[in-house]
Amino acid sequence: MIPILLGHNDTLLRLHRQDDHISFLEGDDQGHLDLPRARSVGVAGGFFACWVPRYLESADPDEVIWPTEWGYETSLADPLDPEHAREQTLAMMEKLFLLERDSDGEVTLVRNLEDLSDCLAE
Repeated sequence: MIPILLGHNDTLLRLHRQDDHISFLEGDDQGHLDLPRARSVGVAGGFFACWVPRYLESADPDEVIWPTEWGYETSLADPLDPEHAREQTLAMMEKLFLLERDSDGEVTLVRNLEDLSDCLAE
């Protein structure tokens, strides 16, 4: 099977919102991606996005996006408080490190091309 590298996933945000990382390792069918499903289709790695959205809690879509004659409009996001963004980003990064720690070697944080080559060889 040819290894697949996903170009983007929002797993860390989902795990941060759930305050859980084990569900990714064991599989839960709740997000777009978990380890058992990734393995079953040949996903060998991926880029885990780490970003702080405008709303961490689910927002009322009518307050964010509204229909117009030509399609849809959306309000521009207010600037994020830098300290809040930093705290949220670090919390998501912590989930990534916990995934690596608790995965029994199934998840490895890759920092460079050599790490990636080593992981794919294993």
